[in-house]
Amino acid sequence: MPSSKTKVNAHVIGCVKRYLNKKGVIIEVVTEGTKTQFLVRFDEESQPQLVTARAIMLDPAFVSPSPQQVRQAFVAAGGGDSGLQAAIAMGAVPVFSTIANPNQEIQQQREPTENQAVSSNAEEQVDDEDSDVEESNHPAFGDIPDNSIPGLLGHPASETPLVCEDPSLKPHGLTWTHVESISMDECTAQPKHTVINFPMGIVPDVDNIYSMWSLFFPYCIMDSCIKSTSERLQKKKYQGTTENELEKWFGITLARTLFERQGRDLWRSEFYSQSCCLPAVFGIRYGMSRNRYDEIQSCLQFGTFSDEQLLENPWLPVQCFIDGFNATRVKYVNPGTYLLIDEIMSPWLGLDADYAMNGVPHRTKIERKPKGIGVELKAVCDCMSSIMMQLEICEGALRQSQKKYEDQYGSGTAVTLRMTSSWHGKAHIVVGDSAFSSVATAVALKQNGTYFVGIVKTASKMYPKQFMQTHHFEERGAHIALSATVQCNKVFAVSWLDGKRKDLVSTCGTTLPASPAQRTRQQVVVSSTSGVKTRPYIRYTPRCNIVASFFDNFHKIDVHDHLRQGVLKLEQHWLTKNWVHRLFATLIGVVATDCYFASKLLYPHQMSELPFLQYIDKHMEK
Repeated sequence: MPSSKTKVNAHVIGCVKRYLNKKGVIIEVVTEGTKTQFLVRFDEESQPQLVTARAIMLDPAFVSPSPQQVRQAFVAAGGGDSGLQAAIAMGAVPVFSTIANPNQEIQQQREPTENQAVSSNAEEQVDDEDSDVEESNHPAFGDIPDNSIPGLLGHPASETPLVCEDPSLKPHGLTWTHVESISMDECTAQPKHTVINFPMGIVPDVDNIYSMWSLFFPYCIMDSCIKSTSERLQKKKYQGTTENELEKWFGITLARTLFERQGRDLWRSEFYSQSCCLPAVFGIRYGMSRNRYDEIQSCLQFGTFSDEQLLENPWLPVQCFIDGFNATRVKYVNPGTYLLIDEIMSPWLGLDADYAMNGVPHRTKIERKPKGIGVELKAVCDCMSSIMMQLEICEGALRQSQKKYEDQYGSGTAVTLRMTSSWHGKAHIVVGDSAFSSVATAVALKQNGTYFVGIVKTASKMYPKQFMQTHHFEERGAHIALSATVQCNKVFAVSWLDGKRKDLVSTCGTTLPASPAQRTRQQVVVSSTSGVKTRPYIRYTPRCNIVASFFDNFHKIDVHDHLRQGVLKLEQHWLTKNWVHRLFATLIGVVATDCYFASKLLYPHQMSELPFLQYIDKHMEK
């Protein structure tokens, strides 16, 4: 290390509002060939103490220094050995670099580098209150030897530099920077509203809900369904079916969910002595006998496939329905600003392909789901209307790995890109839970003209998870925001305290205050007259715009699932040993639920007090 010394010129370039629950200032020291940033923390006696330092070296050749060189640099900078020990004890873990050849003379005249230009911009935006610090011979520094302070990059003035190089702020090599606030939304597109495009010949009418069914059911597969079902019926010496009869069969299948009794009891015309309910009389009411209903149900299929086709793709019996479902949604529904991606389940406890030729090709087990054993489907939902927009079957690890984007990204990112591809470039905002949320997903969607906000749990590659989990919040509702640039795309990480920490990743939104989170809680009240009782109250938790945009939308598919599985319960009423029919029951339930939400979107006043099952009953009468 050279022995020559140079007089320093020190001045304040920024103010640290909060660092380790202390106040301090960032002071820049310029020497010959070196521009150095120091954090000076003030103790209770307002005495400055050097906590850590960062420098920009004009020579780009760097190597990692030894601990002895780091200690010598701190001592030479005026912080003293005790200041270094205090910094390390408080968790400041600086990362340093120094020039490769300490004896090499640094050229005196070079043009400023890009990083120095950034530091110059930071000097111009300093608050007036920070300019009271003396500009020369600050007592914390004294004389500094040339080239003795190791190098580090600077920060823009709009961002608060984190004064120590915490390794947790560089996960997998991506550098994150603390930002005081995000006041400008990256998404500049105007808010979108859900629009349903009715084709010619279909007129929406709140009193004729069949028009909704005609719009949302994939009639593009009807011809194939009629043909293949009729062929199976005729092989069993039954009469073939027609479109009108199939529609009637769909209606009776939904009407079964309105009654607790099942089987032939629904076709009884006389009073059933063991029940207080009136007879359902399905035969008279809908004009189809029980025998004919059973014949169609046993032969129902959506296409005829050879053994070679089924061997190549065992999901073909239902894939045509899902393809038609997705095409119908893209054609007739323009979603709003937010799209939610999540998963739904088609419960199945029967055979799978591992044990039987006619078993389901792949079965998934998700413990957290109420009915978590069955066929898993990824789903995209329009958050404004809760209408399901896209579905995709989880076909097993091998077949999933052969799908689009799987060779470029992880499974969560790949499925998100596939299922939102119809709206790429239209500035929609995709909301995802932890199965889909990651920095890679956010960046990939941003590169395709779509924004993202999601909660990060396990897929934390390049996300500052460790830093977020160790950050100290002063109160409930507080948050911290970090930013990073990945392939020229701005990405934000926000951690919010609400009982537990919620770590979010986003490419849009702000940290400006939004509507607070509201939760109903019970308060114990002790009274001399009535004793101990509980009283409900609403607890309000502050939150920012990014947090609100996620938590206001992430539950939409769960609400859809509740109506389909918890209220309609079509899978429970339609008992079957055929996995194709079980999946079809799930898909019919999705279509019926979408009809309900579409009616609520178009007729909010008429539908505000109409429960789901009454809506279905009204539909059956038509």
